[in-house]
Amino acid sequence: MVDASAYFTDDQMISLALVAALLLISKL
Repeated sequence: MVDASAYFTDDQMISLALVAALLLISKL
């Protein structure tokens, strides 16, 4: 597995995590 930190900054990873969480919640 490729190390995501090589491509994304901490802020971007947090933003992606929030978006992923919202998508999961919206499907409930």
